[in-house]
Amino acid sequence: MSPDMLMTQVSSMGLGEWLFLIVLSLPPLFVIWSKRVHGGKKVLWVVLTGLFSWLAYVAFVIATRDPKDPRTNPE
Repeated sequence: MSPDMLMTQVSSMGLGEWLFLIVLSLPPLFVIWSKRVHGGKKVLWVVLTGLFSWLAYVAFVIATRDPKDPRTNPE
């Protein structure tokens, strides 16, 4: 695909398509900025959120919650 064809396709995208792409790009960014995991686990979560988006992000939040935090572990 030539650069001119690519620019034509990108410039023809509407506002809804741009918003959709931005919303789908947020979960991997949230994982990258998170301090809940490090190293190889972070790479795994970035790949999972890249593939499964918000579904994997919900699993990430649940799986990496702090058991000592009273807000996530009511007694």
